[in-house]
Amino acid sequence: MRLSGFILENIEAIVQEWENFARTMDAPGKPLDTEALRDHAELMLRTIAADLQTEQTAQEQVSKSRGHGVSEDETAAKSHAITRLMSGFTIDQLVSEFRALRASVISHWMKRAKAGTPAIGWSRCFPI
Repeated sequence: MRLSGFILENIEAIVQEWENFARTMDAPGKPLDTEALRDHAELMLRTIAADLQTEQTAQEQVSKSRGHGVSEDETAAKSHAITRLMSGFTIDQLVSEFRALRASVISHWMKRAKAGTPAIGWSRCFPI
């Protein structure tokens, strides 16, 4: 199974794991409710999956990895960052949320991966 399809098929479990992590963070002000904890996560995952399904040359992949060629569809991550920063989150907290989302995808992918199944799309989303 391609990583893009896996993300879409398991989006709720991945977002739930993100929410569980976000709940452990010391949020400034009042505790965030479920909607606030999950904001933008599903849209970010759908955007990542759509990007993985798009044909790209090696040069386009490198360019995107350096922050060039970002499309308008990729505003969920930016919106999430702005919302969190305006709520008083630190850069470290924000980065840890993005890391947690990545870790959630990897964790679920590894649990479901069968021996010998190629990890198609893996290197585009999570380059080594």
